[in-house]
This record gives sequence, C-alpha cells and structure tokens, in this order.
Amino acid sequence: MGRKKYLLILICTILSLQSCKEKVTPTKESNFIVDQDSINQIIKPEFLEKENDLIKELYASFDNKTIWNDEKNRKTLIHCIRNSEHDGLFPEDYHLKEIEFFEKNRTTINYSDQQTFDLLLSNGFKNLADHLHKGKLNPKDLYDDWDLPYKSSIKIDKIIAAIKKHEINNLLIDVAVKNKIYKNLKDGLKSLLKKAEYNFPETVVATKIVANDSSKTIQVIKQKLVYWNDLDATNGTAIYDPETIKAVKKFQQRNGLSSDGVIGKGTVEALNYSKEKRIEQVKVNLERWKWFPEDFGENYIFINIPEYKLHFVFKNDTIATKRIVVGKPSRKTPILTSKINNLVFNPTWTVPPTILKEDLVPSASKNLSYFTRNRITIFDNKKDTVKPENWDFDNYKRYRYVQRPGYNNSLGLVKFNFPNKYMVYLHDTNHREYFSRSYRALSSGCVRIENPLPFAKRMLILDNEELWGESNIDTLISRAKTKVIPIKINVKVFQFYYTCWVEKNQIMYCPDVYKLDDELYEKLRNKSLDKS
Repeated sequence: MGRKKYLLILICTILSLQSCKEKVTPTKESNFIVDQDSINQIIKPEFLEKENDLIKELYASFDNKTIWNDEKNRKTLIHCIRNSEHDGLFPEDYHLKEIEFFEKNRTTINYSDQQTFDLLLSNGFKNLADHLHKGKLNPKDLYDDWDLPYKSSIKIDKIIAAIKKHEINNLLIDVAVKNKIYKNLKDGLKSLLKKAEYNFPETVVATKIVANDSSKTIQVIKQKLVYWNDLDATNGTAIYDPETIKAVKKFQQRNGLSSDGVIGKGTVEALNYSKEKRIEQVKVNLERWKWFPEDFGENYIFINIPEYKLHFVFKNDTIATKRIVVGKPSRKTPILTSKINNLVFNPTWTVPPTILKEDLVPSASKNLSYFTRNRITIFDNKKDTVKPENWDFDNYKRYRYVQRPGYNNSLGLVKFNFPNKYMVYLHDTNHREYFSRSYRALSSGCVRIENPLPFAKRMLILDNEELWGESNIDTLISRAKTKVIPIKINVKVFQFYYTCWVEKNQIMYCPDVYKLDDELYEKLRNKSLDKS
C-alpha cells in the first residue's frame, strides 16, 4: 500500500512539472512575461524585414537581439524625445506615447510587445539624431530655388557606439546645430512655450490709429502689448497716449515694421498673431537653421531675404550692414551659397530672359523709343548693332539686349559676381529711392544694395591694399568704362531666408514676404515618419 502511494505521488509530481514546463515555453501567440533587464531576446525576422536598411544594420551589430534592455539608455532617450519640442520638433514623431506606455508597463508586456518596444526606441533614436542634425524635411524636395548642400544622415556607427557606451544624450548634443542664432532661437521657443495662454479678440482697424485717438480697440491693443512685453502695464484707458505710442514703436521694430507709431495694416496683422502662431513660426525657422551650413568661414556676405538686410563679415567681425532690395514674390531671390569671384565697376547690363519676355518685349513692341529711353543697344547673332526700327520683335530671341554703363544703368555703378545656376548677383541700382520703403521685395531676383560703393571699396582694399586705394577706385568709376576686378580673398556669399531670430533676449520677427512659413509648418506636421 505504501509503495502504491509513493508511485501515485511520483506520477502527480511528473505531471505537475510537465504542466509547468508547458506554461513557460513561449509560443507565437504567448503572453509570456520576460525578465527584460537580464535577457537580450532575438528579434523575430518578420519584425526586422519591415525596417529600413540602417535599422537592420543596427540590429545586425547586436546579433539581431533587443538593444534597449539598459534602463539608463531608455530613460535618457525618453527624456530627450520629450524635450525635442525645444528644437522645433514634434515628440510624437518619435513614438513618445507608445514608448511611454511600454516603459510604464515593462513588467507586464508580452514577448511581441517587447520587440515592438525595442524597435520603436531604435527608430526614435535614429530619427531624432538625424532631425536634430539636418532637419526633418529635405528643402530640395520642397523648393526649386534652393541650392545649399544637404547634410548627410548620422552614420550608424555613431548610433551603435552611443548605445554601447551609454552616451545617448552626448550624441544628440553633438549632432545638434551649434549656430548661435539657432541656440538663441531655441531659448526663445522655450520661453514662448512657458508663456501663459491668452484669448484676446482680434484687432480690427478700419482706418489708421494715430496719437490721441480713442476707441475700445485701443484697450485691446494695450492688453496685447502688455502680453508681448512691449508695454509695462495698461492704464485701462481707451486713449492712444504717449506711453502706448512708445510701446507700439517698440512692437513695430520687433516685427520688422516701420516704427512710426501709426497703427496700420501691417501692425494690426502682427498684433493679431496668436501665441500658437508665433510658436509655429519659431519652429519652422529652427527647421531652416538645421538646413543651413554650420561653418560660414571668416569672411562672408550674409543676406537674410525677408529682413532686407546684408551683413559683410571680415575675420569674424561685422564691418558693414546694408539695406537691400530682394526679388518680388513672383521672381524670388534664391537661397544659395557661393563665393565672390569678381567685382565689375561701371557694368553693362544684358537683359535676362525673364525680364526680356515679361518686360522689354511687351513695352518695346508698343513703343520703340523704349530702347533709346533706357539706353539699350540691340545686337544680332553676329554682334552687329541693330537699329530699333529694324528690330523683329516676333523673333526677339535672336537678339541680345545690352544697357550701356553709367549712373542710371539698371546695375548702377558696381556689380558683385559669384558663380550660381540662377544667374543672380549683388549690385547697385538706378532705383535708389526703393531703399526708403519698408516693403522691398521689388527686384527680379538679384539683390540690390544701398550705397554699395563704400562696401565695394572696402572689399578691394582688403583684397589688395597696395594696389587699391580710395583715389584709385574713384578714378576708375569716373572713367565710366567697364572694369572687371578679380577678388582673391575668400569671401563667401550666403543668401538665407528666416523670419525670426533673437536680439537682446527678445524674439524679433519680420514679415514672411514669400509666404513660406505656414506651408512649411503644415509639411512638418503632416510628414509621416514611419519609415524615414
């Protein structure tokens, strides 16, 4: 009887062990819970086959096993993803909600979920590193008039090393943009994000508001000025008083407007920008700065198209700042980088194809005096002069049209050449009155410089002080003969487009003359990153 009892107990024990064994063997549909901090699981082939080649290479370097078992790496990456908004990015692009869910439930997620979690972290890390470095979008896919070198992706070796050495944060800091303008704008975005919400009514002004005007609209304007830190406090009156005029001038200056204290259309539009719209504007400009080159060199000409300004920097010091006229919206000034190769004094002007088709031919075909009035000579393909009365406007492409040099030449007295595929350059102008205007998107694509002769003289003297002096250059100009002078020093040219930056701890804005901001923001928000 005792032996039978022993056998019965032994059979039960074996059956019990078999039952336990069945419970701990994971199957394809198992909800088995794994001690994830101690086990690097092999990633199932069906999970990896959906990934891009870089992610496959990443996992191959870890023997196709899970990578993110280390808690420090996970926590650091999650923290960086949360803070990516400060760089103008969108945390949801890096699967923040899903990652936070899996991290919170790490002790209960099943075999398949663990692998999904690991792949989300890997994709999030790789995408975040790339987007901090070169931006989320490729500008060459968006614009035809963009000719800056596109940055390459972060090498997978750096991603692998950062994971193995527990240097997630160090890598993300290392690859991010170092430019001072970018860093200051990033700090400006942080301040905007912390700023209290407001819900002021839209400002509507039928006529311009000037000193001592009175209306309920002025009360709203005062509240907005206080909100944007341009007015210390509102006295609650509906009168446009001296204190408010001073605040409006400050607001106008910060928004790229004429600071005359008169509240007109441009000022009203700027006042109606909400906090959310300003955040969007800063984000798109942070994206642009990720596209721009990092190293400007020691000597360069720096142009911000919507600001209508040019800066000449020599040996890292700004030695000249000029007002400029840029391309009208229908003939945009392109975004590019190049190098000054020569200056042309007393330049002739050969009418370019666009202006020829849209301006010269329609005008001259109606009145042949157009050629004499504008001092334009017609040449045939044999370089012989053609009289206006013998011009065949139906076959206008057979000819070349050249304006003689002089003070009233379309290029003025000096032209700055640099190689580029758009055939644009910097130059003087015969429309010098344009520089007094607040809206200066008026050219056909080239950049016109206000009073450029001192600027040109400075460049020549820096290039060769022994050869060029003030008197030599003045003599050259007075002869009214075209003279091309090569520039030997390395002076780069940067034509950029950005609509906000930071000065003295305040965000400065300027009108979006080419209406690019809203469109770019929509593309940033809507671009799918699942396989980027």
